[in-house]
Amino acid sequence: MTPTRCAVIGVGYLGKFHAQKYAAFSHADLVAVADTDAEAVARVAADCDCRGVTDYRELLGEVDAVSIAVPTTLHYQVARDFLERGTHVLVEKPITSTVEEAAELNRIAREHNAILQVGHLERFNAALLDLADQRCPPPVHRISPAGPLQAPGHRRECGTGPDDPRYRHHPGHGALTGKIRGRQWRQGAIRGAGHRQCPY
Repeated sequence: MTPTRCAVIGVGYLGKFHAQKYAAFSHADLVAVADTDAEAVARVAADCDCRGVTDYRELLGEVDAVSIAVPTTLHYQVARDFLERGTHVLVEKPITSTVEEAAELNRIAREHNAILQVGHLERFNAALLDLADQRCPPPVHRISPAGPLQAPGHRRECGTGPDDPRYRHHPGHGALTGKIRGRQWRQGAIRGAGHRQCPY
């Protein structure tokens, strides 16, 4: 199988990971990385043994697929330039700044028979995969405000589930979301300073 020629546009915090994955993947040939930050480009290009450029337009027509990890306001312009040349695009979320821009990218991708994919990678998060088949009642949070903006001293209550007299099902809470937030709460991931830990 001929390796897919790839490039990464934007090699900041997220983009450098895209470059590392392409460089390590046997079915991909990381041709180049691009960024307006010349030092970042030089560093990532050296680490991944590929070409580095400061103008992504130098790569138009030279690659089969790109990852785009530039600021959101630039997603539309960069993705459009590659899609119009039939290059497949993986763009970091959010896809664009506006719904109209996203719709236009979809139209261009269809017109040029190119794949347009948004990098919603949290569905592959190990915690989510572990909980995918679990069923449990969602946690309940009730806040009793002490003032119009819930000034310091407000009280937070948590229920444990349908068998708890304080439990009230909220249609917006799914079983998976409830389990995740419950686990995060117990582990302190979403507990702010001064909040009482709920015993569920």
